[in-house]
Order: sequence, then C-alpha cells, then structure tokens
Amino acid sequence: MSILLKKVVDFVEAHDVGTFSEDIFIGQRPSKPIDCITFYDTPGRPPRKDSTADRTFQVITRNKSYPLGIGKAGEVQKVLKELYQFWLGDTWVIKLEAQNEPGHIGRDENGNHLFSSNYNIWIKE
Repeated sequence: MSILLKKVVDFVEAHDVGTFSEDIFIGQRPSKPIDCITFYDTPGRPPRKDSTADRTFQVITRNKSYPLGIGKAGEVQKVLKELYQFWLGDTWVIKLEAQNEPGHIGRDENGNHLFSSNYNIWIKE
C-alpha cells in the first residue's frame, strides 16, 4: 500500500465520505461491500529534477445504483477537487487537483456501476 495514498484516504475519511477497510480500500477492490470506493496509484508524470514529486492516482467508485454511485464519486471529488499548500499528515502538498470529473466507465462482472476519477498530487519530498 502506498503511504501517500493512505494519507489521501485518511484525508477523505476525515471528511466523512467513508471508512477505510469498511467501504474505502486501497489497491484492491473486494467483492463486498458492493457499494465502495477504491484508490489506486497510477504511473504519474516524469520524475522532477528538484525535491518535489508529481504523483497521480485514480478513484473507482462502485455502486448498485447509478445515481448513488455518481453521487458518492462526487463526494470524493468535492473533497479532492482543488487544494493548495497544505499538510497531508507529514507530507507538504503543493497542489492536489482533479484531472477530470467523475464519469461512468461501465459495469463490473455483476452488473454494478463503476465510476472513475483521476487526480494529480504535487508534493515536496
């Protein structure tokens, strides 16, 4: 599990969007609960030549209901959409921003709706 991604999840959890290990997960979406949010590290941008890092991550929201699923994805988006210069645990964040609005990416093998949104986080290492 990415330490940085866990800090992001803790931040989202502190905004009452969900609870880690109950309906928020990192790196692997469990079969249950059906209605859940999963955070994934993504490849990111080329390495920087200074003491900062430009990382990216994806959030996949799954729900039986289309309206509830897009609503939950929107809750995450509201928390992470655009933030500047703040501490995320012991990590200094220069900028955290959404790369896109949450969107429907289809259904899983059981017919549940999946929604995706992507984020960029620029940090001081």
